[in-house]
Amino acid sequence: SAFKKQTTLPDILKVKGYLSFQTGKWWHGNHKVGGFDYGMTHGNPKKGGRHGDYGLEIGRKGLDTINNFVDLSLKEKKPFFLWYAPFLPHRPHNPPARLFEKYKKKTDSEHLAKYWAMIEWFDETCGQLFDMFEEKGLTENTLFVYVCDNGWRQNPDKSGYMKDSKRAPYDMGIRTPIMYKWAGKIKPEMNKTTITSSIDMVPTVLDILGIKKPTNLPGVSVLDEKAINERKGIFGEVYAHDFDTKENSMYYNMAIFPPYKIIVPDPVRKKNEVVQLFNIDTDPYEKNNIAEANPGIVKDLTSKIKKFRSK
Repeated sequence: SAFKKQTTLPDILKVKGYLSFQTGKWWHGNHKVGGFDYGMTHGNPKKGGRHGDYGLEIGRKGLDTINNFVDLSLKEKKPFFLWYAPFLPHRPHNPPARLFEKYKKKTDSEHLAKYWAMIEWFDETCGQLFDMFEEKGLTENTLFVYVCDNGWRQNPDKSGYMKDSKRAPYDMGIRTPIMYKWAGKIKPEMNKTTITSSIDMVPTVLDILGIKKPTNLPGVSVLDEKAINERKGIFGEVYAHDFDTKENSMYYNMAIFPPYKIIVPDPVRKKNEVVQLFNIDTDPYEKNNIAEANPGIVKDLTSKIKKFRSK
């Protein structure tokens, strides 16, 4: 119900005449709740709706639905926004046998082999998506944006993740690739110094389309070198898996102001945990908590978090 009140990217893009289409994972009920014109997810709990229902077939069972939507948009001569969020490499880890056999030769762990095979399966579907756009002559006129919902470190001993990855505030849980691909317009590069976040994705799209960013929307366009270079840090949160409200579901607040990263546990839901501070330049795997030795840095970053959350 709270999400229905939000203005989404599909809502904003309607100003420019865009058609929008949802496939894959979707946590917010029916696709229309997100402002999508079309979609694969009905979101009815009584019919198996949870986090995508029919949408979860995309990628695993081909891309025909996407192909049909793109053809519809071209027929109507309208630009489009496509949400491709396949259930890959998500569990169940049941890759094609040809991929599983390939990775079985690289590890003694069946679980690692299956996970790696799932990743390649996902990569293949991305290649199929790029090929589809190439065949339709759309590559140079399409912006592809990639992000993942969380990090994952596969447990080699069973089908699941290590506790420092998914749902954890450590970099193995929150750091994911963020990529922007626009043939002929964005020069390929890997930036190892710029601080960016998924919160920058919508501002970047709006910047490209010449749509004014809503005043209450944080984040900057990654193509705005001045804004990116002036940024000193970013913020993040970890919530309960079965999210209720921000107030009821908060687990951790985080801030990254290089070279420091602070993790502040929620005083109610994580009351037995302590504040953690890491120098992620010298300690990228976050093994050495230096909070006690640096009270001034802890105070400064905690203050920055409070100020950010009060906006």
